[in-house]
Amino acid sequence: MAEIIMMTHGMTRAEQRGIFPGNESLDSDVLLPEKFSVQKGMNIVCANLTSSIRTVELLGLEFKIDFSIPVIDYGHWHAKALKELANEEEDELEQWLSDPYSAPHGGTSFKTLYDKTADWLEHVNYAEPTLIVADANFLRMVMIDVLKAPLSSLFKIDIAPLTSIKFVKRHDHSKISLFPSNIE
Repeated sequence: MAEIIMMTHGMTRAEQRGIFPGNESLDSDVLLPEKFSVQKGMNIVCANLTSSIRTVELLGLEFKIDFSIPVIDYGHWHAKALKELANEEEDELEQWLSDPYSAPHGGTSFKTLYDKTADWLEHVNYAEPTLIVADANFLRMVMIDVLKAPLSSLFKIDIAPLTSIKFVKRHDHSKISLFPSNIE
């Protein structure tokens, strides 16, 4: 198993405004690392999210979309501001922010996303070193799985745009490492 570098996509307009994202592009003035290079022969893939695709395009990298990378669906909360939900659906928002099994928005629960991510990690088998660009929730679930942390710990993990982790899986042992996004 080759090592996998996982990076969150750049900041979207929705994220910048505190709005639940759907599948929008990046903010027009997204800041990318000044120096960004990948090792020769590295496989570049991204989640099926416009923000992930656009990040890789702006970095000038050749890539493929990996449709098997799990992404979250915010259901009817898509395009709603967190402040708006705090007023209109306060109990549901509080439940969602404290119970990873809940999905009051009608979309994906964190538990479902975790299960899909754990299954993906179990079966992923890239032959060469790989860079994956996905969203922060995917990276959270990878971290929780590798650390064997309780699912509720996801509420204590903040991941900024363009954050990277390295994931290495060998036989029955997995490891993650944190490092800056200027991959060299």
